[in-house]
Amino acid sequence: MSSGATRGQPDGVRAKLSNGCLAFAIAVRGISGVVHFKGTIATSGTNSVPFTLPANFRPGTNVFVPVDLCNATNGRLFIQHNGVVSVEAQDFTNAQCFTSLDGVSFIP
Repeated sequence: MSSGATRGQPDGVRAKLSNGCLAFAIAVRGISGVVHFKGTIATSGTNSVPFTLPANFRPGTNVFVPVDLCNATNGRLFIQHNGVVSVEAQDFTNAQCFTSLDGVSFIP
């Protein structure tokens, strides 16, 4: 598993993906103390951990945030205090197909 991020724009970072995940313009940025995600992820693998957040974007406690998945289904991101992000879904094939990060945010 890979963790960390590479610098993208001055106001955010481009997440470094792991476990075979594909991304389409995924970015994480902090605005006024709120962490915002943007982009989409997908995978052909079975590992539910697409990336790990850099230290300055990690929550103080575990956080669950809702996300949209393939076939108009709902899921959630489980963001652990150590930065490990996993996708949770009733049917994981919908998360593999498409997970939207647009509009997802949390207060660390």
